[in-house]
Amino acid sequence: MFTQNPWYLGKLAERSRGLPLKKLIDFQQEFLGAYAQITQRPREQEEEVLREMFIRCLGNQ
Repeated sequence: MFTQNPWYLGKLAERSRGLPLKKLIDFQQEFLGAYAQITQRPREQEEEVLREMFIRCLGNQ
């Protein structure tokens, strides 16, 4: 999503300078997992899947 728009990619790069590469890769894997869950469970609320993802990402900091 971010790579489709250079402005978003630039903003992401500015904010991610202090994060180690492993952490960024972990976040990307969580995003992919959330996307897969949303597409596999279309009847469930996207909000619930995204909330769970955010909690996992914040818990890993």
